[in-house]
Amino acid sequence: MVDVFGSILRDLSESALPIFYEIERDDGLLEQRNASVYFTKPSQWSFNELEILKHVISPVIDLGAGGGRHSYYLQTNGHQVKAIDLSAGAIEVCSKMG
Repeated sequence: MVDVFGSILRDLSESALPIFYEIERDDGLLEQRNASVYFTKPSQWSFNELEILKHVISPVIDLGAGGGRHSYYLQTNGHQVKAIDLSAGAIEVCSKMG
């Protein structure tokens, strides 16, 4: 099985260049997205993201962790976190992040 998402995250974690990818939904909608969103810092997050994370109670399971930005944030704020993703590349990037 090809891990396209994991490859995107690995490439982006090793490069300062923006990487864009396309998602095609089952209904035919095609969207282009900037993968750098998976590595944004808390200062760049939406109000809703930050507000939700204020109410987290440990332990945490981060399902679909992607690049691990939320898991890392929670860990650095004293939470016990287990990051899970179907993408082996995403888990590799999460592990490198901490």
